[in-house]
Amino acid sequence: MKRDLDLAREIVLKLEADDTGSPISHITIDGYSKKEINYHIYLLQREGFIEASIEDDNGNYENLFYAIYNLEWKGHDFADASRSSGTWAKAKELIKEKGAALTFDIALIASKAYFTAQTGIQT
Repeated sequence: MKRDLDLAREIVLKLEADDTGSPISHITIDGYSKKEINYHIYLLQREGFIEASIEDDNGNYENLFYAIYNLEWKGHDFADASRSSGTWAKAKELIKEKGAALTFDIALIASKAYFTAQTGIQT
């Protein structure tokens, strides 16, 4: 399965907006399958973007069981850098122009660089 940073962004922003204080064990996002969402939750947890307990289903991801408790610092940084749809689109465009691979870290750097260029505020 391919990594989709747009889906990862949607998950992170959804988690950031949740103020229930309860662990999240089910997320739906229009246009994405349960398997795609579960895989990206797994990736976000492995990369330190979210604090979560995950029961592995032997790489199937269709029946992954999880409880997401919080965004980690890195997850908050990613949410801050990608919250604006315009900034996110421009950051992806910038990365594509430079021929770089779109990774979490590159997307975060590009979003911050675009923000700085637009506002003059160093992040």
